[in-house]
Amino acid sequence: MKNYFLLLLTMALSMFKTQALAYDLAIENADGVTIYYSFTSDGKTLEVVRENEYAPKIYYKGDVVIPEEVTFMNRTYKVVGIHSYAFYYCEELTSVTIPSSITKIGEYAFCSCKSLTSINIPDGVTSVGREAFSHCYKLSSANIPTSLTVTAAGMFAECENLETIEIPNSITTLSESTFAKCYNLKSVYIPNNVIKMEAGVFRQCSGLESVRLPDDITKISTSSFYNCTALKSVKIPESVETIDDYAFSGCNKLDTIIIPSSVTSIGKGAFACDNLGTVISLIKTPFAVTGNSSNERTFSQNTFKYGTLYVPAGLKNKYQSKNGWSDFRYVEDGLPSNVPSVIENNKENEVYDLSGRRQATLQRGTNIIHSKDGSTKKVLIK
Repeated sequence: MKNYFLLLLTMALSMFKTQALAYDLAIENADGVTIYYSFTSDGKTLEVVRENEYAPKIYYKGDVVIPEEVTFMNRTYKVVGIHSYAFYYCEELTSVTIPSSITKIGEYAFCSCKSLTSINIPDGVTSVGREAFSHCYKLSSANIPTSLTVTAAGMFAECENLETIEIPNSITTLSESTFAKCYNLKSVYIPNNVIKMEAGVFRQCSGLESVRLPDDITKISTSSFYNCTALKSVKIPESVETIDDYAFSGCNKLDTIIIPSSVTSIGKGAFACDNLGTVISLIKTPFAVTGNSSNERTFSQNTFKYGTLYVPAGLKNKYQSKNGWSDFRYVEDGLPSNVPSVIENNKENEVYDLSGRRQATLQRGTNIIHSKDGSTKKVLIK
C-alpha cells in the first residue's frame, strides 16, 4: 500500500512538472546563456518565456542577449515576442538586448528587474503589456519606440531612478499610471499628437519640476499630477474642458494657475495645493466647484482663505453666487494687467538640450531655443 501511494505521488509530481514547464525549446545564445522559448500560435515563430512559471527563483541573470532567430534540428525560427512575466523578478538581470525582430512585449515582462539600469525597446515593437518595466528601481534611461501609439498602463511605474524620457510623436495616448512614482523624473515634454492622458500618468512624480502639456488635449484626468511636489508651473492648454478629481492635488510649489475659458468642469481636490496664492480664471460662465467646507475641496483651505481669485471684468458677482467660488475671501473683478503676456509667453518656443532632446521648459545648463519667428539661440541657465 505504501508503494502504491508513493507511485501516485510520483505520478502527481510528474504531471505537475509537465504542466509547469512553460517552454518548448531551450537553446544557448552566442554567449552560452540558455534562453527558453515557446512557439507562438502560428507554430512557426517563437517568444521568450521563463523556464518554469511556477518557480520564480529560477530566472535569467547577468547580461542576456536575445537573438533574432534560433536554429533547432536544422530548422530556423524567428524570435518575435517576449512573453508575459518572461523576466519577472529577475533581480540579478543587469542588461538585456532586445532584437529588432521583436514586435510584442507581454505584461510584467521585466517587472521588478531591480538591477536593470537601461533598456532599449526597438522600433518595430507595436504592443507592450501592462507594467512591462515597472518596479525596475535602478532603471535610469529608457525609450518609447516610435512604432507604439499607446503606452502600456504602468509601463514605467515606480522606476524610481528614471531621469529622462522622450515621448515620440507617434504616441496618441498615455495610459493609466505610465510614469507613476518615477521620483527622479524632472522634466517632460508631451508632444501635440498626444490627445489623451489617462488617470495618474505622472502621479507622485515628486521630482517633476516642469511639464509641457499638448495643445489639443481636452481632459486632465484624475490624479494626473497628484503629489508632484516639485512642480512649479504648468500651462493648462486652451483646449482643456475637464480637470478631473485631484489632478494637481499636492502640487505645493504651484503658486499661480491660469484656468482657460474652455474649462467646463473642475473636480474635487483638483487644485488642493497649499501654496497656490493666485488663481486666474478666464471662465466666462462659472459653474459650481467643491467648497471649503468639504474635505475634498477643489482648492486648499489656504487658497480659499488667503489666495486671490482673479476673474474677467464684470463677472465677480457671478462667481460669488456659485458654490465653491463664493468661498474665496479675496476676489478681484478683472484680470491682472500682465495676464495677456503670461498667456502668450506660455505658448512656448521649442526648447532643446545640447543632445537634441526636447525639453518642457528651460533647464539648468545650455538650452537651444527655436523661436516662433524661425530664429535659434543659445541660453545658459546657471
